[in-house]
Amino acid sequence: MTTKGSKITPKVLVQHHCSPPLSAEQMAHWMNDVRKRFSKQYIKMQTDLQEQSLYQERIQGYKSSIQSDTERNIQEQQQEAVRIAQEAVEQERQQQLQQRRITFLKNLPEPPGPDEGNNVMTISVRDLRGKSENRRFTLDTPLEMVFNWVDATFELERECIVLTTMNGKHSFTWHDNVQDQATTITLKETGLGRMVGFRVTEMMKEDGKEQVTEKNKDEISTTE
Repeated sequence: MTTKGSKITPKVLVQHHCSPPLSAEQMAHWMNDVRKRFSKQYIKMQTDLQEQSLYQERIQGYKSSIQSDTERNIQEQQQEAVRIAQEAVEQERQQQLQQRRITFLKNLPEPPGPDEGNNVMTISVRDLRGKSENRRFTLDTPLEMVFNWVDATFELERECIVLTTMNGKHSFTWHDNVQDQATTITLKETGLGRMVGFRVTEMMKEDGKEQVTEKNKDEISTTE
């Protein structure tokens, strides 16, 4: 057998014609003589077979490598496309939030004047950056307006925050106290005093459920 490039082609080295056929012992002796006579060709055939096997392994490895690279590139492209799409969605959402906050501030009621007397509640809030804001509302102001004010002023989405009084006796969320109410409760109906400070916490979603997570009472807090 000889090799031609990567293809091995058969070649007849010797033939034996006899009649009657040789015995098993005679055949074995003859084949042994043939092997010795053509030892170089035999060794070359073995070498060719090994090289052919290695060549096929390299070809298969190369094909597998190309396939793996192709699959990896496709996966990376898909992941990049998903990332870009998610970024676009988040960017649009942030733009909508900013526009919503502009509307919130525009629609806030004017702070009450001195003639309102006891019909006023003063609310103080301080965020994790140390920013502090105070605002006065009339007692008939819907609690929704307080959530809108916190959202727009501190850039904390109203749907994801909890307002808790410093003594921990009262806690308010958008879903429980505003969104799910036929008519949002007023500040008077909250039962709070005329001056109040809220601790602000954020609701984190875990396993598809909303849970209240207090980051740190000193991280995002309010002052009385």
